[in-house]
Amino acid sequence: MKNRTLFVLVLLGLFAAAASVQAAEHEMAESEEMMAEVDYMAKASDFLMSYPENNFFRMEVGELIDAVDAGDENLFILDVRPGGFDEGHIPGSVWIPGPQLVDSMDMVPADKMIAVVCDLDTNAAFGVAVLRIFGDRDAWIMVGGPSAWVDAGRELEVTEEEDMASDEMAESDEMAEADDMAESDDMAESDDMAESDEMAESDEMAESDEMAESDEMAESDEMAESDDMAETDEMDEYDEMDEADEMAGVDYMAKAGAFLMSYPENNFFRIDVQEVIDAVDAADESLFILDVRPAGFDEGHIPGSVWIPGPELMDSMDMVPTDEKIAVYCALDTNAAFAVSVLRIFGDRDAWIMAGGPTAWVDAGRELVPTEEM
Repeated sequence: MKNRTLFVLVLLGLFAAAASVQAAEHEMAESEEMMAEVDYMAKASDFLMSYPENNFFRMEVGELIDAVDAGDENLFILDVRPGGFDEGHIPGSVWIPGPQLVDSMDMVPADKMIAVVCDLDTNAAFGVAVLRIFGDRDAWIMVGGPSAWVDAGRELEVTEEEDMASDEMAESDEMAEADDMAESDDMAESDDMAESDEMAESDEMAESDEMAESDEMAESDEMAESDDMAETDEMDEYDEMDEADEMAGVDYMAKAGAFLMSYPENNFFRIDVQEVIDAVDAADESLFILDVRPAGFDEGHIPGSVWIPGPELMDSMDMVPTDEKIAVYCALDTNAAFAVSVLRIFGDRDAWIMAGGPTAWVDAGRELVPTEEM
């Protein structure tokens, strides 16, 4: 009886191992299929190439007001501020803090125009870049954010306490439902285990007690051989998965999520013009100054800067050093933000927006230098 029980347990273990391997193969195949279907580097290049001809993906507050007043159902207003939504927001907007955007992408409709709102337009630009590259969303920066809305004579809407209480109740209901589901799963698992025990006991009763010692030894040998085969198959499977991971490459969506999660604690990846001035004056070679304006470099640029037009950045990534801090500037800070997004997600570059661009440089009493004629 004991031998029969042991044999049944071995079979169950082998079935479980086989099911686990099949599940891993299925997940690996799905992952490879998704990676093969989506070339995010190509999508990033397309995104950068397209913004000059699309008003740099910027929407003025007047356009938003007209759409709201007309009750345009094709418009979705997305507030990506890290905080402050309950205290005041544009009426009808939905709050998804920027750092949570990748994990909450399914909350953003794919069939509407998305007006992205934030106190800093560059943060809105980060959101637009991620939404367009990784979500195929028709996302636009609402220039000026909530301040522009108020300056246009409109009021921000405050979240009512009743609404907040309702949200808390909904969250409580979701937690209770999750607990109920977990309890139900535990009960189902307990029932399965009891049924398995009953089946094993029935097999024991049905099995004859006359088991020869030779059969026991043969069974033992068979078990050892099965274990060796299972271990070998598992090792081969791990080797195949490791090789597949190397072939699959980088999980850029995960990198995008990490990028958005990190910007609030890194001054929103913005540096002041004075830091660039100090570096230029000190001939600091640890700072690389990158001009991403589509045009205008030859007419005047910050001394020592290198010109790579934003639309060409993906194809020219190897021109940007990996071991230096990158100060990115443009006539529009939001364009610099697009470049910073791509440099950090796809190039692992230590890229920062030089706030104010060439205008800030001139306002600080410095001169732009033209490219000398050859």
